[in-house]
Amino acid sequence: MKSYVVPMSVEGSAYFTQTVNLSGQAFSFRFLWNERDQHFYMDVETTDGKKNSVKLVPNNALLGKSSVTDLGDFYMLSQDSSADPEKIEYSQYGSVWNLYWIPFDQEE
Repeated sequence: MKSYVVPMSVEGSAYFTQTVNLSGQAFSFRFLWNERDQHFYMDVETTDGKKNSVKLVPNNALLGKSSVTDLGDFYMLSQDSSADPEKIEYSQYGSVWNLYWIPFDQEE
């Protein structure tokens, strides 16, 4: 399965933006840390103005049937089998838990 890691560097800021090209489509991201519920939220927007905001929850398709893209979806996944999806700490985003882009033709 071909997937792409969307870089997330939480060192230094609980709010950051970036643009990444995935499967030939540019996505603009805004990441925000919510102190109250201890999760990051992501705003994602395409160059044609389609956008969606989601909580970065582990092991689930984040956009689902969103109009943002019909090419793939984003997932928060960990390669560490001991990582606890119920207790993700701030420092684990972008290191233990990574944001992946998986094209629909690659999903299993």
